[in-house]
Amino acid sequence: VVEFSSSLDIRPNFACYLSVISTTIKTFRGIEDDAAKRTDLGLIAHTTIAPATDVFAQAALTKAEVTLDDGATSSTDSDYGSMFGVGVRHKGRNGLELELGGSNTEVFDTSTFSYHLAARLYFKEVFSAGFGYISSDNANSFLISARMDF
Repeated sequence: VVEFSSSLDIRPNFACYLSVISTTIKTFRGIEDDAAKRTDLGLIAHTTIAPATDVFAQAALTKAEVTLDDGATSSTDSDYGSMFGVGVRHKGRNGLELELGGSNTEVFDTSTFSYHLAARLYFKEVFSAGFGYISSDNANSFLISARMDF
């Protein structure tokens, strides 16, 4: 799983964001090659509950694309839906941010709940890189991400 996301503060406790997550799944002996891509455009509301600790809620419009390839034929499908999530994050003095959250995505007439645990290291005020773990109703993945906040 690879993610690119960007956010823009629009008020002190609100931000808009764009996130693109891409996954490729190779099956037995590399014969099948399935890919999924999810793009979210949404809003995040956050508030401080303790020094350097925020809780947040987010809502997004989602576009999902799935490509299935069995080596002989390939098919692609896409759908629009929604995503709602909540979480908590804490940023330490050393620039390391830890985050725990859960979300529910409605797309392809299916509801999928997932949770994630992530760590993000800020190299500069606006640039960070992270890694994490995502578990959902039907898949578990590791996450590598880069983020630039404007």
